[in-house]
Amino acid sequence: MVARLYRGHEEAYRIAVMAIFLASALCLIFYAHLILKTGAIFTHLFYVPIVLSAIWWKRKSLAVALCLGGAVIASSAIFLPEDLSNNILRASMFLLIASVVSILSERIAGREEALRESEETFRLLSEQSLVGIMIFQDTICKYANQVSSEITEYSIEEILGWSPGGFAEIVHPDNRPFVVEQSEKKQRGGEDAVANYDFRIITKTGKIKWVDLYSKTISFGGRNAIFIILLDVTDRKLAEEKLTEYSQNLEEMVKERTGELRDAQEQLIRKGKLAVVGQLAGSVGHELRNPLGIISNAVYYLKMIHPDADDTTKEYMDIISSEIRNSEKIISDLLDFSRVKQGKREEIAVTELVTQALDRQAPPDRIEVVRDLPAGLLSVHVNARQIVQILTNLLSNAYQAMPEGGILTVHAEDGGGTVRLSVSDTGSGISEGDMEKIFEPLFTSRARGIGLGLAVSRNLIEGNGGTIEVWSKEGRGSTFTVTLPTREGDS
Repeated sequence: MVARLYRGHEEAYRIAVMAIFLASALCLIFYAHLILKTGAIFTHLFYVPIVLSAIWWKRKSLAVALCLGGAVIASSAIFLPEDLSNNILRASMFLLIASVVSILSERIAGREEALRESEETFRLLSEQSLVGIMIFQDTICKYANQVSSEITEYSIEEILGWSPGGFAEIVHPDNRPFVVEQSEKKQRGGEDAVANYDFRIITKTGKIKWVDLYSKTISFGGRNAIFIILLDVTDRKLAEEKLTEYSQNLEEMVKERTGELRDAQEQLIRKGKLAVVGQLAGSVGHELRNPLGIISNAVYYLKMIHPDADDTTKEYMDIISSEIRNSEKIISDLLDFSRVKQGKREEIAVTELVTQALDRQAPPDRIEVVRDLPAGLLSVHVNARQIVQILTNLLSNAYQAMPEGGILTVHAEDGGGTVRLSVSDTGSGISEGDMEKIFEPLFTSRARGIGLGLAVSRNLIEGNGGTIEVWSKEGRGSTFTVTLPTREGDS
């Protein structure tokens, strides 16, 4: 009678009991803090309602823990502030105990429910699973879910109708011996069987797929069976293959990227030098040209009023004029380097550019010039004055590289939207150490000059949308190749 009455009003009795516990706890809290001036004498008794509420109401027991903890903290703050930190810790323990006990209680209840509904749960999970689930006994498939059908492209009825060993027939021939061996070991309950591995299958429509298999020996109908989980990992395998290919090329890619970074760093250094040279040129260029002009006019005047001067005087006047021209070239290089402008570009024949450059920079007596300019070359789309200046500088360098004489070859060829124009000499060549520096501002290997000719040339080339390259071998000469755009290549 009493038991039936309790079961009918179980929740009400629980609430009543908990209310009594909470009321008693609150009285004990205020009694301990207000009368006894201590905070720890009764708090261990508070775990009883906390544990009971956790068992009865699971996570709702946190409300009881919060109530008791809040009461302890509030009472301590009012009546026993010196023990507040300890009471905060006790309140935290209330919450911790409530959480742990409620979680354990939920897990126990969940396991009981799972045991009661294991068959239904398995069926639901299998049907809603994202992986294939199969059960084999004596090499015959006893169960297969829908995902297994989707992976193999066989219907569930076809899978269940496979003859003994039917699963092995869809395994790729290269993987079949290993899969059959592991299946037999599993069926015998062998401990050395591999539980998880990848292999290929051939689907009903002939597709080759990679699957990841996990197997476990279970008891099915009182006998051993193999529980299998199949996961389609074809996409992952393809990604792994790409990753492997990528890693194999990684060293080459890193090397290429390192070269790009080195080039960028060199370009920044070059631009820094350009800024310094630009400041120098802007400040002194004008001041130097004025006195040089005066000296040049004075020499010209002296030559006019002394036409019958002796040979020594004429020689020194020629030397002065030559040095004035050299000084003016240095100043022009400084100014050109610091204020490179793209300029107006027009179509012009390569032969015309070469002719103008050779006219401005005629070869010395002991140097033979070979012009290899085939007919029908495309016209280039450039600033003619700047390109002639570049060619003049390259010709001058080639002449200086052959003090004892030699052969200078000017060659041109079409390059698909560009024209490649090269100037080759048979001089002394450039050392390997200097090859990396020849385009840097202010670098020179000669006693005369300030090392701006090639730096200016590269800036002018890039301003015209072209490039400049160099090949050289000590003792065999050098070849500077300028790539110039045509109008078609520019568009």
